Amino acid sequence: MIYHIALQSDWQKCTSLNDYFPSNFREHGFIHACAANQLAGVLARYYTDLEGLLLLAVDEKKLKSDVLYEPSTGGESFPHVYGPISKSAIVEVYQGEQFSHAVHSITKAV
Repeated sequence: MIYHIALQSDWQKCTSLNDYFPSNFREHGFIHACAANQLAGVLARYYTDLEGLLLLAVDEKKLKSDVLYEPSTGGESFPHVYGPISKSAIVEVYQGEQFSHAVHSITKAV
């Protein structure tokens, strides 16, 4: 399982589509994701001042796009999804109060 933190505006733009891709996909060339043990650090580094976030739990095995684990912040390898995330690969979408509970549960389990 890998996780992607999504902006609500990006998610809403893809509601009628079979695939999800964030607005910065073209700029970056891939979709940023993380493993369970990286989730707390990613949230603390990049998302402290943002509200309305969603957490997408993605089953890597169901993705049609390639996933490469590449060095990033501090040399740590992160999963990068090179293509859209098919909605059939999204196991769960956490938002609002569920977002906080999910983050707590996922990070506590590692």
